[in-house]
Amino acid sequence: MAFDSTLYDDGNISVLMPLGVPFLHTEAVKDSSLLEKQRELAESIVKEHADGWGANWAEKCGSWNSTDIYNNILTEYTEFEPIIDNLKEYLSIFAESMSINLNNENPVITQSWLNANPPGNVQECHIHPFSYFAVVYYIHIPSGGGSKFVLDNPLSYEWPPEFNGVSPYRDQVIDVRSGDLIMFPTNIDHHTTVNKSNEFRYSLAFNIALESYIPPNKTNN
Repeated sequence: MAFDSTLYDDGNISVLMPLGVPFLHTEAVKDSSLLEKQRELAESIVKEHADGWGANWAEKCGSWNSTDIYNNILTEYTEFEPIIDNLKEYLSIFAESMSINLNNENPVITQSWLNANPPGNVQECHIHPFSYFAVVYYIHIPSGGGSKFVLDNPLSYEWPPEFNGVSPYRDQVIDVRSGDLIMFPTNIDHHTTVNKSNEFRYSLAFNIALESYIPPNKTNN
């Protein structure tokens, strides 16, 4: 089916123009006490597993993720359960916008990991291969950090040029806050802007495949 944003009244699903590629941006967690617990958990994980390596983060502008210690961190901690509950509400309609019928399919979170971005860090452009849906959930966005999530339009580097200072193929720049969740097709390049605050920025990223096709070595065990 052709994607029509008027079909979705909640306003959370939008389109990366002019390709008609859908993406979702919603406030997944509103409970400030839960967000604080998630932030404290993220800090403790980083402190335990990245001690020593993390000492020079600010200087090197490097980031850390938990893929070496957890293949699927969402299954390790109850603090993250509300994220999955919220996700189920949107997954079916989002799949429909991509012309994917989930009637006989069981979506599976194949991999999830924690990202820690120190002051001065930027998440470089990348994709999430071997899955259908990519998701990023922001545990903690420091105030005053100017954090933005960017979906790169693959045509933004091509013809036509800007008209009256505006490119019809511009990237999608999303202002993000603590508790926000973004879902998009895994083949879309994405990155973040620089963390300009004096605090760490924490996020969870995860991939969703369909049970009929789970890539080798990408299980949720």
